[in-house]
Amino acid sequence: MQTCWLAEVCELTASGLIPFDVERMNMAKYIAPVALMVALSVVLLALPFWETVQAGPGMSVPIAARYKAADVINGGSVKGTVKLTKAVTLPELVIGADVETCAAAKTSPRLVFDKASLGVGNVVVFLDGIESGKKAVPTQVMIDQKGCQYFPHITVVPAKSKVNFKSSDGILHNVHVWKGTIDNPHSKSGDVLNAAMKDNTVSPSPMSKRAMRKPGFYFVQCDAGHYWMSAYIFVVEHPYYVVTNDKGEFELKDVPAGTYNLRFWHEGWEAKPDKQGDKVVGYSYGAPIQNRASITVEGGKVTKADWTIPN
Repeated sequence: MQTCWLAEVCELTASGLIPFDVERMNMAKYIAPVALMVALSVVLLALPFWETVQAGPGMSVPIAARYKAADVINGGSVKGTVKLTKAVTLPELVIGADVETCAAAKTSPRLVFDKASLGVGNVVVFLDGIESGKKAVPTQVMIDQKGCQYFPHITVVPAKSKVNFKSSDGILHNVHVWKGTIDNPHSKSGDVLNAAMKDNTVSPSPMSKRAMRKPGFYFVQCDAGHYWMSAYIFVVEHPYYVVTNDKGEFELKDVPAGTYNLRFWHEGWEAKPDKQGDKVVGYSYGAPIQNRASITVEGGKVTKADWTIPN
């Protein structure tokens, strides 16, 4: 017995006014869109398993390789120092507004180094692509605007952390955060936060939960005429990230035994003034300085990993 799919077509077919083949054609007209909708639903449901994440900011890998927390038994550590080859004379940043609060000039915060040892601070050191290890615990971080600079200049936080801004200055600031990549930090590929902040306030709009949900890299700048103010935020998927201290020293602890790609990232200190006539209206920054090294970590032992920046 033949069956009909739509009541109206069934009635006409039964009466003989249209042949059953026509009814079947009408049914086929609806089957294709329904099948498409079902397929689309399956794809949407599967997206959390197909999307990509950042294995180290800027490096996309299948989500199947997402970092997994596990107990680390008899882990080792990675310890070292980042140094300059020779001392660098840092340029003074031109201050074009609010000099009473900001000062007439500032030494660039883009390079911090110890004059005695040439050790370099604010270098981000991390294990790139590690698949398993100790748990990354979300935290809360407040970035201050003080003397027309961001403190800290480099922020590293696990995904799902909360990052907010405050101003200790008695002037107007405007925090603007853009998404970038570790290799192209100033690409400004998408707005994440754009918040005006009056004097001595905390922003009511922290970085969005969506931005903090998974690993990424972000560039921060003030849009209230303080064009020299810049900072960087790493949202990371595992805890094997560290920022070197003012002497260039670092240590990664509780690392599972194995061979890893150790990566060093420094923002670079090139800062070229952008001018309109004789007036400085902004700065263009050079490419970051990076290095990679293959290391083998043994349980209960310290692996040494030093890097000398070829400046």
